[in-house]
Amino acid sequence: MSRTRFACIAILLLAVVPMFGADHRLDGGWRATIPVAGMQCSVDLVMTPQQKYSETIRCGSSMTWQAGTYTFNQGVLLRTVTDFQPRQRYVVDVNPTQPWLPANPPGHYENNVTPPGGSFQVTFNSSDTMTWKDITFGGTVVLRRK
Repeated sequence: MSRTRFACIAILLLAVVPMFGADHRLDGGWRATIPVAGMQCSVDLVMTPQQKYSETIRCGSSMTWQAGTYTFNQGVLLRTVTDFQPRQRYVVDVNPTQPWLPANPPGHYENNVTPPGGSFQVTFNSSDTMTWKDITFGGTVVLRRK
């Protein structure tokens, strides 16, 4: 086999292997329960083979949602947020001369900043469970397949 032919085959393999060598253990629906401020909050996560994700977190009557893209390499998951809700929050305007709040306090809306996508060390405990350790903040969550 000529060197040129070998080089062409090697380049072709290097280009094709990443497309088919992706780690698909993340694909699918996942669920977790996490304690936040004394409440049990539910996490619903969907990860796709196209390296996109959608995540909803519900705590009581409150809910947040985010979607984005991810990369996964050598056990490290990096997420980038491309869309999220809520985009605004209501801020109560406090009157320093009136330390109590009226029944319908005056206020205004402010924009929320884009949430951080996050970076996580992922450990697969089984085919149906995985543990994420937040590399920046240090918390952990165990996710189970839906």
